[in-house]
Amino acid sequence: MTKNITQDNLIRYIYSETTAEETSLIEEALRSDWELKELHDNLLETKSELSRVKVSPSQKVIDTASHPYPLLPLNKKNSKWRRVRS
Repeated sequence: MTKNITQDNLIRYIYSETTAEETSLIEEALRSDWELKELHDNLLETKSELSRVKVSPSQKVIDTASHPYPLLPLNKKNSKWRRVRS
């Protein structure tokens, strides 16, 4: 792998966060270094997979966050919870 191009550089490149000079250097390195190109392709695939992931909070989190009185611990040693009015 080209020693000057890091995984962080590639991630920034994939997300279009590199300068014009960095972009030029990375593209040149991708043309000549097959290991770097393989890493780049894997990162692109990972980005694509991440965009398909659907994440949402659990119903418990939604219920707790939307309750008018938040749950607070009774004390640091006690793991029980109580509702507290602000």
